[in-house]
Formats: sequence, C-alpha cells, structure tokens
Amino acid sequence: MSTLRKKVCLVPVKNEAWILNTFLESTSLWADHIIILDQNSTDESVEIAGRFEKVVLFHNTSNSYNELERQRFLIQKSRELFGLNTILFALDADEILANYHNNPDWDKLLALPPGTAVYLPWLNVLPGNKTYFNSVGGRNVFVYIEDGREHFGTEMHSPRVPVYSPEETVFIESVKVLHYQFSVRERQLSKHRWYECLEKVKYPEKDTIDLYRVYHHIDIPPKEILEIPASWYSNYAENGVHLLQIADDNNHWWDKEVCALLKEKGPAAFKKQFIWYVDWDAVDKKYNGSNALGNIGDPRSLLDKAVHKWLKATQANPRSFPNRVIGKMFRTAGWR
Repeated sequence: MSTLRKKVCLVPVKNEAWILNTFLESTSLWADHIIILDQNSTDESVEIAGRFEKVVLFHNTSNSYNELERQRFLIQKSRELFGLNTILFALDADEILANYHNNPDWDKLLALPPGTAVYLPWLNVLPGNKTYFNSVGGRNVFVYIEDGREHFGTEMHSPRVPVYSPEETVFIESVKVLHYQFSVRERQLSKHRWYECLEKVKYPEKDTIDLYRVYHHIDIPPKEILEIPASWYSNYAENGVHLLQIADDNNHWWDKEVCALLKEKGPAAFKKQFIWYVDWDAVDKKYNGSNALGNIGDPRSLLDKAVHKWLKATQANPRSFPNRVIGKMFRTAGWR
C-alpha cells in the first residue's frame, strides 16, 4: 500500500521568483503533486508556478502573516484533492530536498505508518552554493504520513505538519533539506529585520535581547562550514536542474514591510530592534516616492545604542558568565 501513496509537497509562497523555478524543477522530479498557496506576490511567482504541470495553485489574499492558517489550508486542500493515502512534504520555496535519489532511507520514509512525523536535517547553504552549516538544532519536521488528524500550531515558528507524540516521530539522517536563505547575505538580512519587527508586534512580551540573539547571525566559524557533496546535486544536474546557479534577484520586499510597520506603529515602537543601520527614509522613498513621509529617523536613546553595541560584540559567546550578568543588568534597567 505504501508504494501507492502520493507524494504531495505543500508550499507557501510570497515573492519567491528568485528561486521558485529551480525549486519547482527539482521538486517535480520526486513529488506527484505540488500545492502552492501564494500570498499576494508582486513578482513573477504566480506566472512561474503556472508553468508546471504538477502544480495546483491557490491564492491567499490576507495581508497578515499566519503560519498556522496557511498550513491548515494546504493540508486541507491536499486531503480534498488527493485523499489520505498520501505523504505530505512541507517545504518553503528556498528549501530543496537532497540525497533522496537511490537512497534506501528514502524507501524507508515512504513506507512509514500513517500518523508518523518525519524530521530531516536542515542545512543552511552559504554563498556560492557549495558549502553549508547546520541550523540550530540541526533538524526540522518536514514530512507527515497522512492519517487525517488535525494540525495544531502557532502564528510564527509553527511546526509545519501534525506532530502528536515522540513515539510517532522519526529522524532520517541521510535525506537532507538544503535551505538557501543564507546563500544571499543581503536577502537574509532583509528577511531577518522583518522577522524581528514582526515578532515585536505579535509577541511584545518576548525578551528583546533573546530576539536579537535569534536573528543576528555572526560569521560562521570555518570549522563549522562543510562541503556539499557533489552526489547531493548530481541527480538534479543530470535532469537539467542547476542548483549551483541559484542567485538573488534583489527583490528584498521585506524592507517595504518593515517600512510600513515603522510608519504604522511609529519608529519608537521598534527602537530596541537592531534595524537602525538601514536608512529607512531612503527605503520609504524607494518604494513610495512622493508619498514618502521623510521622518523615519533613528529613535534610539544612548542606552539603546549601548545595548546594541554590546549585543553585537558578544554575539559569538552570549552564554558566557560575564555576558549573562551584563544582560541581567540591562534587563533590570528596563531594557527587555
């Protein structure tokens, strides 16, 4: 029965034209169906998706960011279209499955019992697309063997598929997910500025120092940088999919979103976010022209700037005893 299961890839999309064609070329080699939920893309994402035979495209017209809503929508559409004899793969457009071809563990994955959630290694590809470093935690849940159960999660940082108990989870080491977010430095910085501001809005109770630690990656130590084996790319290359050619399109739309937040909430609402190395008035003018406000200045106090300087200087070793003591002092002074 397991060999008859449809492999369905669930993909939320917003302005992913820079990588979407390559993602769909590669995913079409192993998936039976690809369900895309596009959220108001202003680039060529919808047009690109329409070129692929295996793609079923839906539109999310909401202006809010809600991971759980889109996950539930994608899972429900798979159930309506393809029933429950399926395996769900939940990937973002900047994530490409690797080392599945001629891999016995791939066959093992496809034969798992219904209700199993599968964790795979989550590897961050670096500029040049030939090296990577391991993500924090080293793995993420990407696969679910369908059994129709409800999916629970959160607006941000939600598990992508149903996960019910440790007894119903499996980690498969040899099948990889290559994450290309870090392959273009400026793109990654823009996205993380937006994430940091969005978390401030959605979860104002979160510790701001901890948020900085999450979203401001330092240079990766050379000992943690690993070569991507040619075998991971070979099946794609043989089929005309060239992962080494993935490159940025300079559409860093998150800056426009941050600018809108700054105008809506006021710059002071984000004075503790480490985003003020950007000229936001210039961003406003770039996207809004004559409608730009021209008053999105740096609202930080001397204390704010001092904490940001300390955070940057200590990012390589935030858990050392002196840094924990200093962090506690800043929090006691009201900086959190």
